[in-house]
Amino acid sequence: MKRAFLIISAFLFLASATSRAQVVADAGYIYSISFDHSSGSRAISQGYYAGAAYSFRALPYGLEAGTGLYYYHIGGKGIAFPHIMNDPVFDIVSEFGSNSHEEHYLAIPLNAGINVPVSEVFGLHANLGPVFSWCLDSRSYSFWSDDLGAEVERNVSYFAPENNFAEYSRFDILAGGSIGFDFFGKLRLQIGAYYGLLDRSGYVNKNLHTLNMQAGVSYLF
Repeated sequence: MKRAFLIISAFLFLASATSRAQVVADAGYIYSISFDHSSGSRAISQGYYAGAAYSFRALPYGLEAGTGLYYYHIGGKGIAFPHIMNDPVFDIVSEFGSNSHEEHYLAIPLNAGINVPVSEVFGLHANLGPVFSWCLDSRSYSFWSDDLGAEVERNVSYFAPENNFAEYSRFDILAGGSIGFDFFGKLRLQIGAYYGLLDRSGYVNKNLHTLNMQAGVSYLF
């Protein structure tokens, strides 16, 4: 373990010393699909992401490696949160009121990429690699009217111990990549897709995986 750490540290030092570092600020839209492969069902959510990445040209021919830190906000209305919910209140409210859910994530990508300059104005960019994702909170909101017509609100955190939904995993590893189009070496438009490799449901009869499709804009410093 110590030898591996020293090798990685030496590689990062040499790469950063012999190549131009690049800092990128990103923001964009997320279209997320959760698949329950055991039943064939799926649920769709939408949201946004924002964050920053650091990369360096570790190899010639425009090759680079990098990482970053991102925040994801994903949610939707009328969807059983988080797409596998066993809460009996949800079925009742679905007939007489409204349901929505939202999830908050921190994500750390490890990317290998390539830059292909086409002209002084235009260039191509592509990267791929894993994304390590941690769900900070997963929460549902329900609204309905009781027998007297009074508004009732229910706010449930999936990870709260009293709700007994602890099987839903916070952690996921997504694999995928993106392609982008650079303009003037400062602005990048990109699209990408990342698929969750881990079953997050924790249930014997479930097999829950996530596909995030993203489109965004980046500013290159």
